[in-house]
Amino acid sequence: MKKNIAVLAALLVLLTVGTSSAQIRDETVLTYEVLTEEWDDLIAGVLDLSDEESAGFWPLYEEYMELKGALWDERID
Repeated sequence: MKKNIAVLAALLVLLTVGTSSAQIRDETVLTYEVLTEEWDDLIAGVLDLSDEESAGFWPLYEEYMELKGALWDERID
């Protein structure tokens, strides 16, 4: 888990060093896509939920992420 976060942080730093603004935008979009695909796995790795807790948490979390994702997409565009 901590290794994943460290790798993602290093990736973000590398993406911003020595690149043009067009490259930064493309790489930011790519980083966003990777993070959104793997974010649920990161959250699940941190939380230690019982089956009952998972049944209550994940539907709410998915709804939250949909709304947040729409805002992020708007901001990136």
